[in-house]
Amino acid sequence: MGGTQLNASNVERLNGFLTYSKGCDANVPGRIFTWKKLLRGKFVYVRIILRNDCFQLFPNYLVTNEPFTYSNHVYVLLKTEPNHTP
Repeated sequence: MGGTQLNASNVERLNGFLTYSKGCDANVPGRIFTWKKLLRGKFVYVRIILRNDCFQLFPNYLVTNEPFTYSNHVYVLLKTEPNHTP
């Protein structure tokens, strides 16, 4: 979110990267962005991507993160067995 305008080439490049890396959206509830950067006067926000095999290895996974505070990163917690306390 943010940054330069999307065009067909950028979308194709992102889709190619996701296909090559076998990545997909991590489906983070709540705050979906985990990193931000001020670039050319606009904030660019990034969300987390997991590899497809994570969903088979950890079908009950849960990803949570906290709000931005003093850093441009938030911490991310991946619980592979969310029914158990970490």
